[in-house]
Amino acid sequence: MSDFMKILTTIAMACVPLIEVKGAIPYAVGIGISPWAAFGYSQIGTTLVTLVALLLLKPILAWMKSTKLFAKLAAWVERLGEKKSRKVKSNIEAEESAKKKLWASVIGVFAFVAVPLPGTGVWTGSLIATFLNMDFKYAFPTIVIGNVAASTIMMLLSNIFFKGIVI
Repeated sequence: MSDFMKILTTIAMACVPLIEVKGAIPYAVGIGISPWAAFGYSQIGTTLVTLVALLLLKPILAWMKSTKLFAKLAAWVERLGEKKSRKVKSNIEAEESAKKKLWASVIGVFAFVAVPLPGTGVWTGSLIATFLNMDFKYAFPTIVIGNVAASTIMMLLSNIFFKGIVI
């Protein structure tokens, strides 16, 4: 596989829900990309996903609900968003001031993105931020920074455990 295809594959894998940096970085390191380069390429993919998801999730869900073909999928995504955001909403509602509510939402979304486990990441973080009605100016940097934390964890683990393994 050419270097360009390795890079493109890493970026594309980072865009896929459930895989994101949790799969893209170990894959990239396994096929010979340096951990730092794998980190950077996966950031490109997930940052693009975050931008698109935060800007277009609401209008796309609204359109999907209006179609017969995608209405059930839209309802499922909305149920998932409500379920995931409930965990953060309970912490937000416990706060008294608007400033503390904002920080509770930022910390909650950051935590969902930063922990590299199944069901977490930029897709889930974007969904939660959307259902919390977070302003883009807070949601985007929170998700990107959380993803940098998750990527750092995956880069370190990949460098330790997967270095030199060819997939």
